Amino acid sequence: MMSATPEFAYTVNGAFANFLSRLPHHNSELVPPKISIRERMSIALQKLSKVTGNVESGSLDPLCSLSFACLSPDIIKAQNELLRRYSKDADQSFDPATVEGWPSRRWLSIFKFY
Repeated sequence: MMSATPEFAYTVNGAFANFLSRLPHHNSELVPPKISIRERMSIALQKLSKVTGNVESGSLDPLCSLSFACLSPDIIKAQNELLRRYSKDADQSFDPATVEGWPSRRWLSIFKFY
């Protein structure tokens, strides 16, 4: 993981690109699997249902990432309640950005973004 402030992002990108250009080139001879993604994910859901003991998970949509969630209904309910509480009045919260999405000059000078 790499983190950079916006004003130095071009420097970081340049350094990373330079690093990658010095690495030796290797051909990728990957062979695609013989079974489709849907079939592989269905097999994974069947394994998940065996591991968790939840028979219903084997019949869910294998291409939906939520089908692989193993949280209990209590935890899902608690997470939804926290999300609802944290998002309350979010439309009224302070946002230094203008309509165009950029901070005003006053905020730019305070936070020194430029």
